[in-house]
Amino acid sequence: LALDEIVASHDGRYLRLTSPSRGTGSRIVFEVPDAADATAALFGITPPRTYQGTDATPARIIGQADLSGSIDLGNRRCLHLALDGGTMLDVDCAATAADPQHADLDEIITAVNAALSSGIASRDGNRLVLTSGKVGTASRITVTHYIAGDARALLLGQVADTTEGADPQPARITGEIPLLSPVDLTARRVLRLSVDDGLPTDIDVSGAVPVMTFLPDIVDAINAQFPGVAAIGEDNKLQLTSNTAGEHSRLVVSPLRYLEVVEYPPEVTKAPPQSLHHGASWLIHNSGVSDAHGEVLLNAPQGVVWPALVNITQGWQIRLLTVIQRGETAKISRDKSRGLRAIIQSPRGETRPLPAADIQTGPLGAQITVPQPQPSRLCRNGDGQQVLHLVNPLAFYVIKLRARSELSGHPITVAITESVPDVAGPPAPDGGIVVLQGRLRQDGEDWLLADVDDNPIIKLRPGPAVRLAEFLQRAVSVTGPVYPDAPPLMEVQQIAQLFDVSVRVSPSLGSVVTEEHYPGVTIGVDPQRDDALVRRINAGPQSSMLIKAEPLAKDTGLKLLRGQNRWRYQDCHGDRFDAAHFDEAHFAGGGCRDRAIFDVSRFTPLPPERVKTVLADAESPPQPSSQATFTWTRHKPGALEVNLPADLPARFGGRFDQARFGQTPGNPELHEKAVTEPPDDERFLVTLLNANSTLVEATVAGFVPQGWLAV
Repeated sequence: LALDEIVASHDGRYLRLTSPSRGTGSRIVFEVPDAADATAALFGITPPRTYQGTDATPARIIGQADLSGSIDLGNRRCLHLALDGGTMLDVDCAATAADPQHADLDEIITAVNAALSSGIASRDGNRLVLTSGKVGTASRITVTHYIAGDARALLLGQVADTTEGADPQPARITGEIPLLSPVDLTARRVLRLSVDDGLPTDIDVSGAVPVMTFLPDIVDAINAQFPGVAAIGEDNKLQLTSNTAGEHSRLVVSPLRYLEVVEYPPEVTKAPPQSLHHGASWLIHNSGVSDAHGEVLLNAPQGVVWPALVNITQGWQIRLLTVIQRGETAKISRDKSRGLRAIIQSPRGETRPLPAADIQTGPLGAQITVPQPQPSRLCRNGDGQQVLHLVNPLAFYVIKLRARSELSGHPITVAITESVPDVAGPPAPDGGIVVLQGRLRQDGEDWLLADVDDNPIIKLRPGPAVRLAEFLQRAVSVTGPVYPDAPPLMEVQQIAQLFDVSVRVSPSLGSVVTEEHYPGVTIGVDPQRDDALVRRINAGPQSSMLIKAEPLAKDTGLKLLRGQNRWRYQDCHGDRFDAAHFDEAHFAGGGCRDRAIFDVSRFTPLPPERVKTVLADAESPPQPSSQATFTWTRHKPGALEVNLPADLPARFGGRFDQARFGQTPGNPELHEKAVTEPPDDERFLVTLLNANSTLVEATVAGFVPQGWLAV
């Protein structure tokens, strides 16, 4: 019994064994060797084993145990074997021995042959040999555990040798009332049902004559809304069954509620498309009650080079380092692991994802993409602070480095190189969560974590949402459980690239240079990790005396604050045929010439900056326009919804498409030949209205004073 693969628990006084897997492949098999099992003593092997013959030879077992002299079969005396696919038999190998505690090989051979009524047993020197009487693939000898001392009956009662799991079942509701007779549904005829976490749906299940509704009418009404869900079950009971199986299969029959409070109901909002040229700005109004993140569709009817969207309100820029061909559309949206993602769609509907390295995002100001071995200097921003933004294309956060206030007058530089991983041997494969460092490489279809000499440490298998290919040949830290294999196997739950960071400050007038080192850190992933650069700088045992670090989510660039949000569009200068100047034209590829925009562009690019800022040429031909469309989820203020069910009683009012709520303009109420006096006349106005009008009631207000005309 493989106890390490089975979850054991108890329910009061009863033992319960549960397989960790599910479905028909889930199985628990009992095969417990008895203390009397002589297989190891006689053959030197561990059952179960099956030996099969070939086309020219019979199946044969040649023992590995030396049986010279006497053999003690006082306790271990039984074999459990099957010959040529036949029934498993119990063989007492000491049955003919004069003294079972001092049996010899000849006595064992005699006992085996007598039990099997064949000459299967023989000897090869001092070793026991079993040989099938057949030749070929039908020749077979199977040896399994002898289990005469099985404790299953004592512990579990009468349970089967093999218990198999069942495939996931759909959610099912079976009524408790037999519906042989018709049901009166005149007062209550609505069933509110939701299937598999769908929205609740009100279904009128009454028949053509509600007072006499039959079960087939109810089944047909439900299946009209949810095909295949309703059926007539055993004993004419209503049965509802989900069309899906497993843990996400669900049926909910809810009570009818007429008043529902909706807190900030979401509403998908789309801003009008904006036709844009380089440098153009526009406003987007978020009228919701909270901030929201948008999604952008950027269309280029004539193509565009390295387009950029600048969120002026947030002080953030998003640039796609690619050429959008004529008629293509780029979709920029949030991504839970990388912060942002971009997909390019052709006019024919074909799509291609843009690599993370080609999505440049971050706050306006000094920025570098890691690793960057060349020292990069912190630059002053609009607030007078020295800052530098570190962008890891494979991570969720941009890391903002800021010089401490007391060092604001001293130049600070940062250099970032790929780390040399701190390699340790593979851990025990016990399924526990471990963290390992190494270099990721691939051998055929196998992913391996290797040391500095490229020797494999452990095999890797990607877990959900883990993309190993992006980290190929990089120094990484991997986290996950380790399982036995050769070499051991890790299911990677988290992976992050490792860097070595050096921070250097140069005090004025030749003072001693101060330098700090942060080896083996991650940049842009979870800032609470022990190896995160943010944690090492701000709160580590050797926290920085030079700088502070702050994580900034990359999806900030798509954030829409409540109210007005100002945006600006940029693209790179790219000459086109029929509009290019000979010997001066610059075509797409190799970088970007960004025409300068005040308060947005940088004129001192940091290496390896791929965007070069240039002054605009007044005589340059106008560039073609692009079109941007923003979509976001706006949360409306709280609301109260009144749900009118299908069986609303008549006293609450008429039904749409059924009741008549008033007269049409051409058919007013007409009360002919009315008189205002005397009151006892049958055509007296008060009497006439009160008897016939559905709109008004009349009363006598009193007598009119002298001097007034009665009307």
